[in-house]
Amino acid sequence: MSVSKILVPVDGTPESADAVAHALAIVAERGGELHLLHVRLPVESCHAKLLVDGRTLHDWHREEGEQALAPSLAQCRAAGVEPLCHVIVGHLAETIVRFAHEQHFGLVVMRRHPQAALTHLLLGSVCEDVQAQCRIPVTVLD
Repeated sequence: MSVSKILVPVDGTPESADAVAHALAIVAERGGELHLLHVRLPVESCHAKLLVDGRTLHDWHREEGEQALAPSLAQCRAAGVEPLCHVIVGHLAETIVRFAHEQHFGLVVMRRHPQAALTHLLLGSVCEDVQAQCRIPVTVLD
């Protein structure tokens, strides 16, 4: 399989490191461009929006996103790969899928987070939602 662009959504957890390692192995074997994406949930409280201006909120999202990307970025650099990094504000699965389609990725690599059975039943899984909505291949590591 030839993949020119690989997207790895990351959140700074050990599970993200597993997905990055898998994507790095693909890049090492087949080449391609690696992109890291961190999705920040929007601040939807009207009270917060009244107290904080848009520029401050934008800067906060960017700074928090960069912190979440830092471990994955260091992991890539240690492997000799310089990924492109993205921070986007939005709802998780919807934002990942939209970005993957808009940027014409060939593969999305994600790692499932361990969840209690009841939590999974009630809330579902971001990985499952991305797989269901995405028109490009999605590799989900367990």
